[in-house]
Amino acid sequence: MNTTDTQNSSKAEIPFAYALGRTCARRWVNSSRGEIRLLRGVALDTAGPVLLVLNGSPNFLHAAAVASALDRPVHFLLPQDACRGLWARWLASQLGVIWQEPGPTDSASALSAACEAHGRGEAVALFAEMEPSRSESLSPTCVAAAKLALDANAASAGGPGFSIVPLHVLDSYGTLAAGEVLLAAGSPITVREFQGGVSAESSLRTLAGALEDGLSQNPFRLDERDLRLFLGDLEQILHADLEEDWAARPNWKQTTEGFEISRFVVECAEELNASDPAALTGLRIELEHYREGVRRWSLHQAKVETAGEWLRSTASRMRYWMEAVLEAPLAFYGFINHLIPIALLMPGSLLGRLAKKDPGHAWLLRVLVVLTTYFVLVSICARQWGRAVAGYYTLTLPLSGLALWRFGRLIRSRIRLLVLARTLQRRKEGLRDLRKCFIEHLNKVRDEYAKAVTVPRII
Repeated sequence: MNTTDTQNSSKAEIPFAYALGRTCARRWVNSSRGEIRLLRGVALDTAGPVLLVLNGSPNFLHAAAVASALDRPVHFLLPQDACRGLWARWLASQLGVIWQEPGPTDSASALSAACEAHGRGEAVALFAEMEPSRSESLSPTCVAAAKLALDANAASAGGPGFSIVPLHVLDSYGTLAAGEVLLAAGSPITVREFQGGVSAESSLRTLAGALEDGLSQNPFRLDERDLRLFLGDLEQILHADLEEDWAARPNWKQTTEGFEISRFVVECAEELNASDPAALTGLRIELEHYREGVRRWSLHQAKVETAGEWLRSTASRMRYWMEAVLEAPLAFYGFINHLIPIALLMPGSLLGRLAKKDPGHAWLLRVLVVLTTYFVLVSICARQWGRAVAGYYTLTLPLSGLALWRFGRLIRSRIRLLVLARTLQRRKEGLRDLRKCFIEHLNKVRDEYAKAVTVPRII
């Protein structure tokens, strides 16, 4: 049996402890984040040792998601503070997490673990965070990952050689689209091709540059058009917030005409789009949710304003509320009597689909169903309580159906507008709170970016 066959068989044999940990990790991630989806994983199906490099800061939940999504063992290099709590510690021990002491990434323990995984044909994974601004030409974490790969590949001479695979994670947690974790692998980088350069330093920097390019090609980034649309929507929401704030000040004459979004915020959005698309996606989803709320509120406001004079009359409003209260018991009685026809003729039912396919005979079908139901109900009533009670009950059936139809029209045409009119102001305040929350998130992201680029805050 050759070396490749040995590695393939060892790859297929997953230890019981790791399999148990992977199952627990999958359920943990599903319960806290949602479904795990591996969108582009062809590069991860190759046999042999692989160094996975995740674009982001160390995150144990993302490590658990990657381990859950792959069919081969993955041993993560993580700092001690990335995993807290007894449950997380136990899970990390089952997944074979390799703890790193504070210090450089290319520590002796990391190199030893990478060499052992190389011999078994397994995968080692670490995090390389793309920094928004730095004095060095290359990211220090990319340089550390490249050095680890070169040292492990050199220590395991004669084997198939390491390949580095950039791995991108989009975690929708914290956004209004929470419910899934997306994984996408980049193009693999063969470490052997970067050995034997002019010098070891030259090989290291060349490999680190290739890794950084792979991490920068994030498939979850917004394209240029979507980014510009997001910035345009962002400028509108900032204008609206300023206008509302200034309108509340007495004798304030300044307007937002001519105000443009800060260039610093534009740079922040562009950098987030390149280095952390998940954060930008979260902001975009929040903004779209707010815009959809404003659209619905404006539509309801227009319906209220065009409803007519009756909605502005206190007597008319009280009249319709009283009608709804008095007719509700009769409508409920009618609903009980017509529950069977409603269930049989609802849009998703068999008879409902038949009525939709043949509109010409739809009313005939409805009448037949209602009359058949009346006959069954009256027969049951006559058998249980006698013909006299059945006769009176028969008279109430069409009257209760009419009351149900009348109540339905009253709800749709009058009560709905009354409820909208009473809730418009409260919903407007809710939208204001939603906008303030979005701006707080935006300011937080902007301040974190300002700290990273080490420049004074621009207001």
